[in-house]
Amino acid sequence: MRKGFLVLALAAAVLVCGGCSVTAWAAEKAYDVKISHIVPETDVIHTAYLELKDYLETKSDGRFKVTIYPNRQLSNSNAEDAEKIMANIVQIAAAPTSVLAGSGNIPEYKVFDYPYLFGSSDELYYALDHGLNKYLSDKLQAKAGIRVMSAVNGGWCPISLKKGPLDSPADLKGKKIRILNSDMYMEIMKAFGAVGTPIAYGETYTAMQQGTVDGVTTNFPNWLTERYYEVQSIIGMMNPFAIIHMTMVSDIFYSSLPDDLRVIFDEGMARYDARMRELRAQEALDTMVKLKTLMTVREYSPEELQVFKDATAYIIKDKAGLAGQEVIDLAKKLIADYRAVN
Repeated sequence: MRKGFLVLALAAAVLVCGGCSVTAWAAEKAYDVKISHIVPETDVIHTAYLELKDYLETKSDGRFKVTIYPNRQLSNSNAEDAEKIMANIVQIAAAPTSVLAGSGNIPEYKVFDYPYLFGSSDELYYALDHGLNKYLSDKLQAKAGIRVMSAVNGGWCPISLKKGPLDSPADLKGKKIRILNSDMYMEIMKAFGAVGTPIAYGETYTAMQQGTVDGVTTNFPNWLTERYYEVQSIIGMMNPFAIIHMTMVSDIFYSSLPDDLRVIFDEGMARYDARMRELRAQEALDTMVKLKTLMTVREYSPEELQVFKDATAYIIKDKAGLAGQEVIDLAKKLIADYRAVN
């Protein structure tokens, strides 16, 4: 009897110790974080991701293992990155709102494309940070399992031409302008008298070089990074809208994090958001300085800009259904709140 009791006691001790070791292992489990982006390592997004990697790994004592895959190593497009986020193949990636409107089937993300709705980056960020981003992110999380934890202005969108002048919408009449495949962008070009022509991003330079299109609209830094100045002579800073990049996080991954790591992750993403906004703002300033030495940069007085605004003013009323009146009203309220105190 005594011998049997000792055997049972030893077996119980082994089970208790085994349970302790499993608990300890779980507490110290490492979490792999794959970050994917489609731009080169020279882009500011890569710089900010490197800083995020250092923060997460250092603050977690190595429990976060972060690997960055730049320059289309994992995905050929932002849409592919969004699909990988949904499947938790990738844990962090960024995409413009046009991708989220399509991938998540959330037309409300088109609110950012209405011409001249937001008058500045400050207005845009106020609206995002005071309810607009949460309103949209909640929908995206429910439908697609994607959390949005950062929202950055990737650049305002002017229009360039191979030949000037570019003083008013009249100078765009009949011109073929490369756009993203978007019903909103098509309508904006129509309002300016131009012909919106969807062309793949990687084919844009050649299309302008060969005369397939007369010009392009995209976020401002691309004229420098993609060397559009080589095939365009003038750029007009009428800036009807901005391209907003949302940093996506896999909800499967985020929900799996223990409380202490979730706090570190939240802090890291908040720091990343602030850093990206800072880097993008400086990038816009640097781009302006450099482009002025390479092509004609047409800036507009308030009176000159008003002509462009008047040409597109009907869109937010006649095309409200593209995003939905509810989200338009929310954006307008937040913009009014900002203007009331600034």
